[in-house]
Amino acid sequence: MTTEVRQRPVGDVRPNVLVAAPFFPPAFLAGGPVRSLAGLVDQLRDEFVFYVLAVDHDLQVTSTLRGVVSGRWTEQPSAFVRFEPDHQFTLTNYRRWITETNPSVIYINSFFSPRFSVLPLVAALLVRAAPPAVILAPRGSLSPQSLSLKSTKKRVYLAVFRFLGLPRKVTWQATLSEEAADLRSLFGPHIAIATASNLRARADDVLLLPPSKCVGQLRVIFLSRIARNKNLDFAIKRLAHVNGKIHFTVVGPKEDTAYAAECIALVQSLPTSVTVDFMGPIEHDAVAVMIASHHLLFLPSLSENYGHAIVEAFSCSRPVLIGDRTPWHGLEHRGLGHDLSLADPLAFERALQLACDQDQESFVRQVEAMPLAVDELLGATVALEENRSMFREAAFRAGSR
Repeated sequence: MTTEVRQRPVGDVRPNVLVAAPFFPPAFLAGGPVRSLAGLVDQLRDEFVFYVLAVDHDLQVTSTLRGVVSGRWTEQPSAFVRFEPDHQFTLTNYRRWITETNPSVIYINSFFSPRFSVLPLVAALLVRAAPPAVILAPRGSLSPQSLSLKSTKKRVYLAVFRFLGLPRKVTWQATLSEEAADLRSLFGPHIAIATASNLRARADDVLLLPPSKCVGQLRVIFLSRIARNKNLDFAIKRLAHVNGKIHFTVVGPKEDTAYAAECIALVQSLPTSVTVDFMGPIEHDAVAVMIASHHLLFLPSLSENYGHAIVEAFSCSRPVLIGDRTPWHGLEHRGLGHDLSLADPLAFERALQLACDQDQESFVRQVEAMPLAVDELLGATVALEENRSMFREAAFRAGSR
C-alpha cells in the first residue's frame, strides 16, 4: 500500500535525508549499526527531516516486526519510517521513494548488502534535476579484520563496486581515523571522506543502582551477537582461571550456530564455581537494566568499529573488560575498566581476578565516579558537531549543483 508523504509545515526549511538501512528499531538483532542509526536520527532530528527505509523483519527472522505496518510511511518520534518486505527494495521503488521524499542527502547505512547500498546509490545517480548527495557509512565492514571473514565473496563484491566507479560517487563516513585509512587503502587517496563518530540515542534519566558486590563473587555479562569475531570462546576460557564464584550471562543471538555450539561445549569444561546462562537476544529497551544487574561487561572482540555494547555499559556506569582493537583506550587510568592485548590472555585473567576480589565499597566508589569519566571519553559534543557538519555540507553540495 502506498501512502503519501506528509506535507511539510509552512516555514520548515530543514533538509530532507532519505536513509537506506537493512534494519531500524524496533529491530534489534543486528546490533551496533541499528543503534548507530537510531542515535543519529535522534540527535539530528531538529535540523534534518529523516525518512528511513528498512525491512519489516529483524535479522535472520521472517516474521514481521511487532507493531509494524508494511508498505507505508509512519511517523516515529525521530523520523518518518517505511518498512517493506525484502523484495520491495528494487531500483524502481528506490526511484519512486526518492521522488516522494525529495531528499537533499541519501544516507546509506550498509555496504555488503546490494539492496541497501548499490541500488539506492544507482537510483540517486539517475536523478537528473537536483540530484541528492550520497553519504555511505560502511559501519566497520571494511576493516581488515571484517574483510578476512567470508573474504572471497567480499573481494568479488569490492571488485564490482570499483569496476562501476562507485567509490568516488559518494562521501564515505569514517567513524575513526583508522577507518578512513582503511577506506583510502581500498579505494585510493582521492575518495571523499567525512570523519564523524557514532551518536548515542538520547538517554532516559533512569537510576541504575549497582548490585551488591561481595569479595570473591562476580557477575559478568557478554552482550553481543555470538559470532567468531566477538571472541566468546576466549572469554569462556579466561573464566576458568578465576578463583571465586562467577556468574556469566551471555546475551545475544546465535548468528553463527556452529561457533555457538563450540562455545556451549566449552562451558562443559568450566569448574563448578562458574555458572553460565545463555539468554539469547533481548530487546533494546531491556538492555540497560540487564547490564546494570552485573558488575562487569566482558567483550574481547577481535575488532570493533565502535562497540555499542561497550558504550551501553559506560552509560550504565559499569566497567568493561575489552580487547585492544576498539576505539576505547586508556580505560584503566580513567576508572572505566581495562583494554588489554588479545595476545596476552593472562592479563585478562588478572583483570577478572581483580574484579572478583573487589568489595562493595570499592565497587560503588568506582561506578559513582564513572559518569564524568565517560562524558570525557565519549566526547559527545564533538561527535554531534561532526555529524551535523557532515550532513550540512552534503546538503549544501546538493543545493549548489
